[in-house]
Amino acid sequence: MEMKKSLKEIADALKGRLIGDGSIQIKGINSLSEAKSGDISFYYDPRFRDALKDTKASALIVKE
Repeated sequence: MEMKKSLKEIADALKGRLIGDGSIQIKGINSLSEAKSGDISFYYDPRFRDALKDTKASALIVKE
């Protein structure tokens, strides 16, 4: 079953702060290196900073 939620819906559910276009539709979640357009990923460890420049993720969850 395919998940399809807007970034605004995801940010609201996580009680997070959205920066950017909340109408973008997210279809899945994946790692930075495996993400494709329509996926959301997460960044939490500076060791993975290099993966940020190559990710195809449509959105990222990050710690403030």
